[in-house]
Amino acid sequence: MSSIEENVQNIWNSNQLLLGVPLIDIQHLWLIVIISQLNHLLEESVSENFELDNQIGAVLNYIDVHFKTEEEILKKLNYPVLAVHASQHQEFVRHINQDLIAEHILDPRSLAKLMRDFLLKWLSSHINVEDKEYNYFIKGKNLDIHQISLELIKEKSIEFSEDQIYFYKKIIGDWII
Repeated sequence: MSSIEENVQNIWNSNQLLLGVPLIDIQHLWLIVIISQLNHLLEESVSENFELDNQIGAVLNYIDVHFKTEEEILKKLNYPVLAVHASQHQEFVRHINQDLIAEHILDPRSLAKLMRDFLLKWLSSHINVEDKEYNYFIKGKNLDIHQISLELIKEKSIEFSEDQIYFYKKIIGDWII
């Protein structure tokens, strides 16, 4: 197991992030992969700014895809506090764009450190608290999350890379979608 895989496994397990919603779990797991890769680059004193820029770009792409995915799922579930949840996402994006990127755009290393730290905090503060709320909603309503997931995949609203599925199988278990 590579150091990145070990780091992903440790972060995933220590934060108890499993929601039981595979489409979201795979994306949350991928966020940890991105954080681990970012951390790896920061630990290497020889990493170039373009490598950090590329990884920061991966974070921004992830944020866009993940929030759209999560909100689409919650919309299909008729989640009663979707507007509140979406506003938390909007505040997250505002913080990334205005407080981090705008202030540190000329210093990729500083930006990468701040972004890594903010994302790690987000894991425990948002994912482990707010996202678990919709998991309780799903269980309480006995909703068929797998059927909804299959619909979104068939609609091509959601796609995954082989790397994402690899990490899901490695850390969580069988890919059930």
